[in-house]
Amino acid sequence: MRKMSLQGKITFGNIVVVFAVLVITLGITMRFSTDIFVDKIENNIVNVGQMLSRNPLVINSLESGTSSDNFTNYLDDIISRIDDVDIIVVANNDGTRIYHPSKENIGKRFVGGDESSVIMSGESYLSEATGTLGNQKRYFTPVLDKDNNQIGFIMVSTLTESINKVISDILKNYIIVGSIIFSLGIVISLIISKGIKRTLLGYEPEQFTKLYLQRQEVLSSLEEGIIAIDDEGKIIVFNDAALNMLNIKEDNVEGKFIKDVFPQTNLLDVIESKKGQYSQHMTIEDVKIITDRIPIIENNKAIGAVCIFRNKTEVTKLAEELTGVNQIIDALRANTHEFMNKLHVILGLLQINKVDEAKSYISNINEVQRESTSNIISKIKDPTIAALLIGKVSRAKEIGIKLNIYPNSYLENNNKYLSRNDLITVLGNLIENSIDSINEKDDDFKEISLLVYNDNENLIINVHDTGKGIKEENIEKIYQKGFSTKGSSRGTGLYLIKNIVETHNGEIDIESEENEGSCFTIRISNKHN
Repeated sequence: MRKMSLQGKITFGNIVVVFAVLVITLGITMRFSTDIFVDKIENNIVNVGQMLSRNPLVINSLESGTSSDNFTNYLDDIISRIDDVDIIVVANNDGTRIYHPSKENIGKRFVGGDESSVIMSGESYLSEATGTLGNQKRYFTPVLDKDNNQIGFIMVSTLTESINKVISDILKNYIIVGSIIFSLGIVISLIISKGIKRTLLGYEPEQFTKLYLQRQEVLSSLEEGIIAIDDEGKIIVFNDAALNMLNIKEDNVEGKFIKDVFPQTNLLDVIESKKGQYSQHMTIEDVKIITDRIPIIENNKAIGAVCIFRNKTEVTKLAEELTGVNQIIDALRANTHEFMNKLHVILGLLQINKVDEAKSYISNINEVQRESTSNIISKIKDPTIAALLIGKVSRAKEIGIKLNIYPNSYLENNNKYLSRNDLITVLGNLIENSIDSINEKDDDFKEISLLVYNDNENLIINVHDTGKGIKEENIEKIYQKGFSTKGSSRGTGLYLIKNIVETHNGEIDIESEENEGSCFTIRISNKHN
């Protein structure tokens, strides 16, 4: 069975409450109204009966035993003028009628069987019985002469049919009023339920629970510290990363005032000024932090603020890896180191007065350097990438590794497949990974082969090394952020490469055999870019 929505539950609940309250209220009110109506009828017939029992015209007619025209007309007029009086009967002590609205009943015996008490005891009382004209609500009272002797009785009544008709009319009115109120209740319930639904942004309670749990999971998994407060300065979010970064030992700080937990945030100033503070530097227990403080604005009013923390060292490191700065620096450092070694040789030759040998050495290294450099520059038209590869060749050579650039390599300047920074990240990290892999293997054969080639259809990058290779169980893990077999603070390079390749809808393949080496191949096609 389909689960009822929140709006449906609220509407149904309100309708049930309205209906129940309406039924109870109208039931009580209707009962009260009918009781009042019946009491009114009883009071009227009692008053009329008592009035007539003292009327001289009635007393004289009973004493004489005759019905004069004045007497008959007088009682007929009372019945016609008083709504609650349908029947008046005047009878002597033996129950013979001297007046009845139906003239054919005058002179006949009283009918109903409830008259005995008034005849025998002279009591005044109310009763219900069936007479010649039907069921009636009756009032009996004795008629006394001037000596207080009972000479007859009077019965004043209202037909039960008349009473029921009025009660039925009252019921109909209450049903009409109740229906109108119930309809208004349904409309108001729908308006209220829709308003609540709109306030909840259309979500169901179960969805809110799920969203809350998802939010908590997301906040807990973030590496950035996040703090959020409301306009009173109470903490509404303080994720695990913020607790760890700020070295706060309490687990549950939500609901506390930020000034009592971490006053250095300046979030209250941000709320007051309604202006954000970006890339602010802080030092907390020797840890350098970059923080952004952002006001939460609603209807031009600051209803809270958010503070985002990042470890400056980690941000700087990531930025360097993303832009390839480290790769360029390493390449320049390798070149500088290589040339410093050669300058030391030249200086030594000059100091021992071996000028000719120095000249010969300079010519030789110049030729070797020119040949190596021109070989790369002729194939790699992007000067920054060429400089990177020249530096990597020097760095590899310095540590006894031969880095070969395939003769058929070719990379045009400003290629359409990858940006210069992306190329630096990809090539730099692949070559460095190969160098690390070779250094971890105890072998004299140390070689890296690199192919970089692009044409109108593809960009292909292939890096093959003779390193220690990758264990089969680790091949699926190497692209995960933070995974590394080289210790902490590593495991970002291949993760970045994977992201770059996937962003450009490319493919990355790896072939590796333990203790034999690895081969990475990246292909990015024109049709995907």
